Amino acid sequence: MKRQSYEGVVIAAPTSVPYQRYSNATAHWWIARALRDMLGQAGIAPAALDGFSVSSFSLAPDTPVGLTQH
Repeated sequence: MKRQSYEGVVIAAPTSVPYQRYSNATAHWWIARALRDMLGQAGIAPAALDGFSVSSFSLAPDTPVGLTQH
């Protein structure tokens, strides 16, 4: 299989998850909720998602690898 370029690939689907000061939900749950909403707004099936990237200053102790697995 030949690798394809990422040139021109983008999803822009503004998503807002309501703020909660205290929550028992994990970072996995919050990121999954935002991702689910974004895919729904963009009209993309979860199975069509080819990649995942996370950046956060407050993600610890969770890791991007753990989030991807969940």
